[in-house]
Formats: sequence, C-alpha cells, structure tokens
Amino acid sequence: MSSKNILVKIYASGMGDALLSTPALRKLSYFYNNKKISIKTRHPDLFRNNPYIDEIIDLDKYFDESNYEVFEIYKNPHKKHHSCLCA
Repeated sequence: MSSKNILVKIYASGMGDALLSTPALRKLSYFYNNKKISIKTRHPDLFRNNPYIDEIIDLDKYFDESNYEVFEIYKNPHKKHHSCLCA
C-alpha cells in the first residue's frame, strides 16, 4: 500500500457522469483504509461535503501531483457512450 496521498482526476464533461464516479471514490477510500481522497474535477459543487473527499481542485488548474498516487476516470471526455448507436 502506498504512503502517498490519493488523487482522482475526473475528466467527465457532464455532471451526471461526474456524479457516477462516487462509488469508485468510496471503494478507493475503503481500499486505502478509509483514507480521504483529493479530486480534480470540472464540477466541484457535486462533491462538496462528500465524506470520502479531502480536497477538491479545479481540473484545468496546474497542481503538483508528485506526492500523489493518481487515478483517472473518464480519460477521454469527448467520446460519447452512445456514439456507437449512430447509423
């Protein structure tokens, strides 16, 4: 288990997709002995008062990530899930 802090970068462009990352945050916190997580997101208001989150950082701002174990969610924000349904 890493002694580094945890950072999750949530690249979701939509609020619904961003909110759907909550179960992953809960599981990650649990896996790291209930350690609180720092996140980078475009939707900070969705995560305020979340019991698994320690710090919320704007996704578009520079942030030194060298002291963090970094995880990424929705890495390709421009690809739509329903794009394969178009004929």
